[in-house]
Amino acid sequence: MSAEHAEDIEGKVRVYTAVFGAVVILTLMNVMATHRAAGVALTITTVLMITVVHAASVTCSFQHLTTPSREIARRHGTSVTHHHA
Repeated sequence: MSAEHAEDIEGKVRVYTAVFGAVVILTLMNVMATHRAAGVALTITTVLMITVVHAASVTCSFQHLTTPSREIARRHGTSVTHHHA
């Protein structure tokens, strides 16, 4: 395994570990928000906001939305073409 490949894997592990930690924290925040003595509207709003952050963090990291497409193509040895409608 090349040094560049090992660094790439280490970077991915760091990102996935951070996302896992964020998911755990956000899940605990959701649970705490539902058990808080607040109005229904405030509870639903709070839980939905936490859930949006949760979904965005997972989507961005696992769908590679934070990595430019050219970088992904370089890693996989392919080229990037953009189709215009």
